[in-house]
Amino acid sequence: MRQYRLLSPMIKVVIVLFSLLFSTAQAGLVIGGTRFAYPENQSSISVELKNTSNRDMLVKVAVSPDDARQLTGTVESLPSYSETVFIATPPLFVLKPDKNTKIRINRVGGSLPTDRESLFILNVAALPTLENSHSVKTDNQLQIAVRNRMKIFYRPSNLSEDPNMSYQKLRWARKNEIVTVYNPGPRYVTLYNLHVDGKVIDGGMVAPFSHRQQSWCKSQGVCEIAWQTLDIYNNVLPILKVKLNPSQLDFTGFAFSQ
Repeated sequence: MRQYRLLSPMIKVVIVLFSLLFSTAQAGLVIGGTRFAYPENQSSISVELKNTSNRDMLVKVAVSPDDARQLTGTVESLPSYSETVFIATPPLFVLKPDKNTKIRINRVGGSLPTDRESLFILNVAALPTLENSHSVKTDNQLQIAVRNRMKIFYRPSNLSEDPNMSYQKLRWARKNEIVTVYNPGPRYVTLYNLHVDGKVIDGGMVAPFSHRQQSWCKSQGVCEIAWQTLDIYNNVLPILKVKLNPSQLDFTGFAFSQ
């Protein structure tokens, strides 16, 4: 006779967690973009939020310096900020079901470079209320805050280069398995849909005027790298490719894919 065991409290919590994560993917807080440009000559920018769920949402927003998690292997020193540069207002509010609102990002201080972009993160956390506040709570009932991270690119007014051309100017070198990618321009470049010998790699970004070194290739043989990037509206730009020999120490350019 087949025996069944009652689910343990931990398994119940895991099931509830997965169901909540699934439900937030279907309906929840919609943010009007994942990448935002902040031109130097503007006093503020706005970001639209919409609650597509059937519950109130407590929303918390804040702007922080980039934590460099996508810049691993950068050779040069990355910027740090000792004072607040941007604030988001309102920082805490309730968004009703099927309603939208706008938050504003304002620069309030700090010294930023004028010859290159600076990168900041817009953090948005949304905590939905319980579906029925009068229902009986179980021991395994829980709430989770849905957290989102969006990029804010602060753009000095004297940068004349087309942002969509920056990824075409990347230069590549290789020493066995170590690949060095050099960004000679003033803008951050996202290595989107990066493939190394046909294998998808989490590419991250390359900071302005910086080198990144990563163990992406095998130690022997030709290594082919293909990459794309995203524009400020999240559109995917055309594929570029480069082939690197094991001891290709001189930085090389790119070739368009066929």
